[in-house]
Amino acid sequence: MDIAQLLPASRIRLGVRVADRAEANRRLTALLEADGCLLDRACFERDLQAREAQSSTAVQGGLALPHARSEGVEQPAAALLVLGEPLDCCSMDGVPVDMLLMIASPQDSAVHMQAIAALAMALEREGVRDTLRRLERPEDAAALLAEGDAPVPAEECGDAQQPRILVVTACPSGIAHTYMAAQAFREAARALGIPVKVETNGSRGVENMLTEEDIRVAEAVIVAADKQVETARFAGKRVISVPVADGIHRPAELLQQALSGGGEKTVQAAAPPVRVVRRLYKYLMNGVSYMLPFLVAGGALTALAERYVAPFAPSLAALLMAVGGAALLLAGPVAAGGIAYAVADRPGLMPGFAGGLLVQAVGGGLLSALAVGFLAGLVAWGMTRLTARVPAALDSVRTMLLCPLAALLAVGLCVDALAPVFGGGGQWFSGLLGSLDGAAAVLLGCVLGARIGEAEKRL
Repeated sequence: MDIAQLLPASRIRLGVRVADRAEANRRLTALLEADGCLLDRACFERDLQAREAQSSTAVQGGLALPHARSEGVEQPAAALLVLGEPLDCCSMDGVPVDMLLMIASPQDSAVHMQAIAALAMALEREGVRDTLRRLERPEDAAALLAEGDAPVPAEECGDAQQPRILVVTACPSGIAHTYMAAQAFREAARALGIPVKVETNGSRGVENMLTEEDIRVAEAVIVAADKQVETARFAGKRVISVPVADGIHRPAELLQQALSGGGEKTVQAAAPPVRVVRRLYKYLMNGVSYMLPFLVAGGALTALAERYVAPFAPSLAALLMAVGGAALLLAGPVAAGGIAYAVADRPGLMPGFAGGLLVQAVGGGLLSALAVGFLAGLVAWGMTRLTARVPAALDSVRTMLLCPLAALLAVGLCVDALAPVFGGGGQWFSGLLGSLDGAAAVLLGCVLGARIGEAEKRL
């Protein structure tokens, strides 16, 4: 990727004043259109708005990275605005944004995230942003960003060899820092002659996933992340955990530290049966933790309305009981969705909720909803794995249509086939919960909440 081609001087504006984020995006889009980078501006703007709606693209340090893949884009391109007055764009660190770098890529482009990483890393170089704020000519800004541009393809950074060091990068937004850190580690590893393999947990999900064989033979693991990542798989290995920013700014130092014996050795994993039981227990507690507010608040509100409000205001009591009943009715679907989410991450959420509602429709109780939560999570996990090799051009179709549709259909068929089991298996537990008065429901919630907290500390 050539930064000079991605971001020429014709698509850079300095000292710009805009009223809001929407105007800034319009200005950036106009620069891309004027340079002939867009086939259909309206299509690109729709895709850009859809991406902005998913999560904020304002990252850290006053930088925003609005970006989208779109059929309205002819070729990968970027545009940059340096603002005269910063905007409040709800960035992760709360710092107002004074630089907006827009990335536009064709729908079938495989270089979208690499383009973001290359350009964002150029802006991360020491002194670059301060210099950009002082410059007056776009030509000078383009030359500054192109300095030291020597991108390294992932396949040439040691990933093809047996890796000695494993790296995991992740940031809360999964937009820039995840890929910036990954590229920084690859470049440092190439310079040091160290075979590495880098797994990214970004906006496209987990890419270049570490295998059991990779973990078995590796000497150490570096986790550069600002969000939770799965580390239990590294049991018995030395692990160095740092913020993702350290992965961007000092990858060579971290690689050398890993080679020299740095990092804490993780506790050896429990025996397989114990590990499986603990994982299932953790999934269950995740669903129960989501369910508890519905159960406790709904039960308490229903009991209060029936005992203390009904004698004086029957109409108000009926309203309160309807509200409380609605919360209780959602307890099962929410628990199923929480379990499925813990098993399969976001792809499990929708089939879990839907499965919980379907179980209620066939007369199932809370225990049946918990069971279908595990079922939905397993189905969603399987669908995600089966479609993992779908081409990047169809990635949005896979995540928004193919996987959800297949998982929902599979869960619906399973619930229908097992309706007699789900319909009768959990009725006694639902009857028990229905018999609880407000105080008992609150007490049960407190006990379960305490147990969940204790379990999370152990797990």
